[in-house]
Amino acid sequence: MTVGTASFTAAKDSSSPAYAIAAAGTSGLTAGVLKFAATNDAITLNRVALQLTNTSTSSATDLTKVYLYDGATKVGESLFTGSATTTAVTVSGVTIPKDGSKVLTIKVDAASMDATNASTLEGAFIAVDLDGDGQAGSTYGTSSSGASVTPTLTDTAVAGFRVFKSYPTFARIAVPSSTLVAGTMDLYRFSVTASPSTGNGIGIQTFTVQPITLL
Repeated sequence: MTVGTASFTAAKDSSSPAYAIAAAGTSGLTAGVLKFAATNDAITLNRVALQLTNTSTSSATDLTKVYLYDGATKVGESLFTGSATTTAVTVSGVTIPKDGSKVLTIKVDAASMDATNASTLEGAFIAVDLDGDGQAGSTYGTSSSGASVTPTLTDTAVAGFRVFKSYPTFARIAVPSSTLVAGTMDLYRFSVTASPSTGNGIGIQTFTVQPITLL
């Protein structure tokens, strides 16, 4: 028996990632994490409306597909077509427990930057959020009695990521010796690697070294 009206909410989860840099052509980038919470009844999630929110610096051509994952399981996929900035993902196999919650991850495939994707620009700042207005079709679910439940939502604001053909990764390398000796010695070593997924090289203009005081 259900006491009270079945309802649910959705918001950005605390595990949603911070701002990051990504390489063009990379699949399965985590764009954000959403938390759905049900009240008074279990809710089977049927559809989730998503939107591109940084439309001044990105467009539908910057992504080839968007997915929703429940843990490691893909539960829905869609894409932003043409000049559209909204899309609705049909969801299967996801139930929000009564008076409990369910976390879903938004993942995307970033378009490559080559002659076939000339409109995809270096530095595109991409964010995919929950579309609280439901412009592409409202987010909704079904209660245990079969009734359709549409929540009242607000847009989320994920941190997003910026896409480049390639980007540098720095790593510290151990020095041959940590014992101070007279003459010349290595105080610090590091490597710089171009992101491996794209095969694009990187030109380094300047390294800035910060002096330290040894006590």
